[in-house]
Amino acid sequence: ATGAMGWASQLADSVAQLTSSGKVQGEVINAPPPQCDRKKLKYSLASKYGYQIDIPLKNKGNVRCNPQQAKDSARGKGKKRIVLDISKEKDVDFVADWLNPTNFSRPPKLTMSPGKLEETCERMKPKWGQVCRENLSKREAFRRPEWWSCDYRRFVASTECAFIGRGGEVYDNERVFSAHGIGFRRDDFKPEPNKKGIGGHHTAVAHHIFSTYPTATGHFFNQVSRLFWLIMALPDDVPILIPSFGISEQLMTILTSSGAVDQKKFIPFKAETRKGSPGLEFKPHFADRVYFAGEAALCTKTRHAPECKSSWYSLQSEVCSWQLALPRQIQREVMACALGLHDYSRSKSERGPLRVDQTGSLPRAIRVLVVDRRDAKSRFLKNHPELMRALHTGLPKPFEIKEFVGSTMPFAAQVKAFAWADVVIAPHGAALGLCVYMRPGGAVVEIGYPKRELPLIFMATALSAQLEYFMTISKLGGHESGMVADVDDTVRMAKEAWTAVAKRAGFKKSSS
Repeated sequence: ATGAMGWASQLADSVAQLTSSGKVQGEVINAPPPQCDRKKLKYSLASKYGYQIDIPLKNKGNVRCNPQQAKDSARGKGKKRIVLDISKEKDVDFVADWLNPTNFSRPPKLTMSPGKLEETCERMKPKWGQVCRENLSKREAFRRPEWWSCDYRRFVASTECAFIGRGGEVYDNERVFSAHGIGFRRDDFKPEPNKKGIGGHHTAVAHHIFSTYPTATGHFFNQVSRLFWLIMALPDDVPILIPSFGISEQLMTILTSSGAVDQKKFIPFKAETRKGSPGLEFKPHFADRVYFAGEAALCTKTRHAPECKSSWYSLQSEVCSWQLALPRQIQREVMACALGLHDYSRSKSERGPLRVDQTGSLPRAIRVLVVDRRDAKSRFLKNHPELMRALHTGLPKPFEIKEFVGSTMPFAAQVKAFAWADVVIAPHGAALGLCVYMRPGGAVVEIGYPKRELPLIFMATALSAQLEYFMTISKLGGHESGMVADVDDTVRMAKEAWTAVAKRAGFKKSSS
């Protein structure tokens, strides 16, 4: 395998050429990535994916905002009305709207080796009801196969004379607008008294703040598609409040330096987490007009959950797969534009999904990226070298295999590494959130651990990015410890993933 350091910076400049041995030789092109035309990208993506932007405001200028009066009123006694269906609020405008029907005519299957799914379902009781039909939980009875079947709506909305709280909640005198992963209380929200005043008063502002561990890499990856949606959907003169820390600073630099985002688009603030809380230390900001992104599901009370009382439910509780509602396509396309990934190669196979040539042969080797968590305190593979040896001898040809150690790469190189890959093999962890940058038609193999607390997060993440998903369970380990991979089973699932990618490409023959 090629070392994790040194190769990633060349990924976007390498054109792979298949040799008879099944290995790959690279031709390096030193041309810098092209600048990303922000306006062209904005309208081409709207046309490509069929979403609406630049929807005129209906309620513009109807209210003169007095921040002190609004602040005093917003701290008023009693509960605020939680808005679960924003489409029914007459004084709230949608400035962008994207209807997204579910892609599944039947619930997707979790692909594991024969007998492994049944064994894992038995261990996971009462969890994983969305893939294990017998595992329905009284607490989360809605997590059943119908969990995959909602139609979704992605929106950017705006309201006048409102606050942005430290958990990303938007609230005014009477209401709080609910969304999944936003705010700290589900049913009894009340603004926190803040004697030091507000953090800022804006004419118009949007935000990318969420409540649960907002500076943790994995949680940031999980939520960041909303930021890309705001970038493409907001009016040009509306800035975005965003917490500033390692990964977010690198992302802002990539987007602004490439021209994908105007330099004035972001209002960064120092991200400090509050002691004893998973959220930020953040004084509420007030604006004459606040913009915010969210998702809603067209779910029903009988099929999904009692919470589905309105037409479009805000997914305050995850009664349908929230991951499927996120605008992953926008995230992938904007980063591809910013990093020059659309134009770097002379080969058509590098710009879109892998396809066979006129002779039915693959134009290059299938690329396999193996995540090594040796830089992490938990979920690293104690037998990683053994796994690498087994993959080298066990994968079908043609293939090229590389290793990924996240801490050795800047964020741009991490994105390029996943954009390079056709198959990703990784232990459960933050790096799997980068799979959204893979091209459609790729495959992900997650190495889970044999504990009941294993969350089934990345299956939906992969499916939302149009990727195939496979899982294998390690022999030993847990969320807070190292793991020992089941090497034979991991290689078996890697072969399945290779075959799935080759099949999607139209390839019919392989040699092992």
